[in-house]
Amino acid sequence: MNDPLASSARSAGPALLYFAGCLLAAASILAAPDPLPPGVAEAYRYTSVPSTGAEERDTESIAMSYGYASNRVNLSAQMLRPGFSQTFAFALTPAGTVVSAERVDAPTPGGAVSQRSQIRNVDGAMEVEITRGTKTNSRRLRIPADRRHAADASLLYLMRQFPFGTPAEWRVFMVDFSGRSGTVSVRNPGSELVTVPAGTFRCHRMEVRIGVALLHTTLT
Repeated sequence: MNDPLASSARSAGPALLYFAGCLLAAASILAAPDPLPPGVAEAYRYTSVPSTGAEERDTESIAMSYGYASNRVNLSAQMLRPGFSQTFAFALTPAGTVVSAERVDAPTPGGAVSQRSQIRNVDGAMEVEITRGTKTNSRRLRIPADRRHAADASLLYLMRQFPFGTPAEWRVFMVDFSGRSGTVSVRNPGSELVTVPAGTFRCHRMEVRIGVALLHTTLT
């Protein structure tokens, strides 16, 4: 299956927030494993292709999957590169509202956890809790009443609710797993044909503009 979101990535400057990098990586979906494991409705895999002369540490792969229940969407992802792994789990409503999210950092999949970050949507605020060893830090970020919201890669699912083919523009309050936040604008400037190993698909082209302090980055 192909995800109808972004097909390529273009950055107007360095992305400071982690969720920007996550969006860049997850946007270039290549193919889905077949058959799908039990409980998984959609699955995607992204694999980076290092430039000539790049070192092995520059290689990276991301696997993502979606599972659906009557009132819950479960988005899971795993990012791997030599000597490091990150595992993600998001619980969302069908409309894309974040219920909870978690990221686990470890040297290898299933290895000793070096950091665990959790985000919970509680009473109109995002509560972020980060644990390293025996030390835990927390932060509470109020969600602006006039904006949609997303946590890190949950923006990918939220954008599926966008009114494609219209001049609409969303303002989305974003929180990442480090506890940083910002507002992004989202619009759909058109569509394009994208060819991947699974075939050629017409995909919606989504533009996400991130405003961070003195930096403005655009991802498509």
